[in-house]
Amino acid sequence: MRLQRLDDLIWDVLLVMCCLLLFSIVGLTAYTVFMRYVMNAAPFWGDTTALFANVWLVMLCLAVTVRFEESISMQGLYRALPPIVGITLDVLWNVVTFLFGLFLVWYGLQAAMHVPGMFWELGGLPKRYPMLIMPISGALTSLAAGLVLYRQFARRRERVD
Repeated sequence: MRLQRLDDLIWDVLLVMCCLLLFSIVGLTAYTVFMRYVMNAAPFWGDTTALFANVWLVMLCLAVTVRFEESISMQGLYRALPPIVGITLDVLWNVVTFLFGLFLVWYGLQAAMHVPGMFWELGGLPKRYPMLIMPISGALTSLAAGLVLYRQFARRRERVD
């Protein structure tokens, strides 16, 4: 029961973060366009921060879609196939997704820690900080795929018993 509450909390916080990032993208883009074309004084940081918010949103949403099994194309394919083939492909897809998350953690952390330079438009922010989304997203994606696999096997075990 406590694990279920923790699971719910993690994904609720992640969904709120995704919503905030989406609103940030819209707000930053609208502000930048207004300042550029109406005030003729575009902020030098507007496009960069909107781009970062966009990348972080996409990477975090990957974990959310895995956790809630909301990959529309895959779920549609599984329903069109015979049940045993669909179930097998679903499990295989989640195993591959789990491994992809681990790949993002390992190589994303290496990339983030070794990327040179900084963003002058963001006050000299080192480039590693925005790139940390790769290992963060990888860990969340592997966690999500692991939870889905656990749930799939628990459902199968209940049917057998």
